[in-house]
Amino acid sequence: MCVKQYLFDLATDKKKGILARAARAVLFPFSLLYGAGVAAVSSFRLSRRVALPCKVISVGNITLGGTGKTLLVEYIARFLLARDCVPAILTRGYKRPGSGRPGGTGYEAMGDEPFMLSRKLKVPVLVDPDRLRSGRIACGESRAGAVILDDGFQQWGIRKDLDIVCVDGLSAFGNLRLIPAGLLREPLSALARADVLFLTGASDNASGLKKFCSGLNPRALVVEAARQVSGFRRIGGTEGGEQSPSSMRGVKACLLSGIGNPASFRDTARAAGIEPALVFDFPDHHRYSAADIARVAAACEKRHITTVVTTEKDEPRLAGLLSAPVPWFFVLMVNLRITSNEQEFTDRLQRVLTA
Repeated sequence: MCVKQYLFDLATDKKKGILARAARAVLFPFSLLYGAGVAAVSSFRLSRRVALPCKVISVGNITLGGTGKTLLVEYIARFLLARDCVPAILTRGYKRPGSGRPGGTGYEAMGDEPFMLSRKLKVPVLVDPDRLRSGRIACGESRAGAVILDDGFQQWGIRKDLDIVCVDGLSAFGNLRLIPAGLLREPLSALARADVLFLTGASDNASGLKKFCSGLNPRALVVEAARQVSGFRRIGGTEGGEQSPSSMRGVKACLLSGIGNPASFRDTARAAGIEPALVFDFPDHHRYSAADIARVAAACEKRHITTVVTTEKDEPRLAGLLSAPVPWFFVLMVNLRITSNEQEFTDRLQRVLTA
């Protein structure tokens, strides 16, 4: 087990026993130091926020791990496009396989998530750790009517018209401690800055989590949403070659992913009727190799599995290793379905445009 996964399991109390308790005790002082640093930096930058010359909608989180941000960014971008407002998406671009310099439109320059969003939405996606710089370019050269800050909650130096925080229904806030002893990137008190708290994914205690979030920030709108399968397509296949959401029902498949929240992928696949006969969970943003594909293929052959299903985020990292459409390699496509307060949420987005 990798260190990152072990720390995640500690923070979500999946690890039990005396060794786990000892590890948490060792990590706790580092969480205090981290918290002091975050408080100082955020306070300084928040007092010196800079306004961009266009509307700014931020989609972020307060925890480590996947929380459904990318699906929400896509939802907001489509909402804006439908109202004749061309958005630009500003992202850092984690673990890009290329040089890491700003600019470029291919996977090597952009990274997996930005490339996926650019291909699906056909809107400017600017990859640059300096979001102020890319924001000025987006509002100027790209003539964007609004910018969407991907992973923007900790962008303390930018003034925002709408600040949205995603919360995963499964892991929520973990053990309520700051990293490295917990999942929190900021203290829970930071949620007072949020305008919308967006609860994604399944939860055994959805009503309790919603009530807890409302208690943290009574001013914020609390929205609930779920990932919904929109179809399947073969890796390397052409646009328009999608299969229906029910086409995999009853299929015994290998699930392959390298994302921040593989549990959500497994749950979504099961909801589509797939029977996970084999699972490969690689680290987030994992750069696949030919050896990885060979290992997956050998394991599938041994168990007589003829279908591999992966995520849209993984597709760009796999496509270069699969030069032609592969009949047994499918991408599970998902979208976001808002299950409560959708009208109230879209009203807030509309107010950003008309303010």
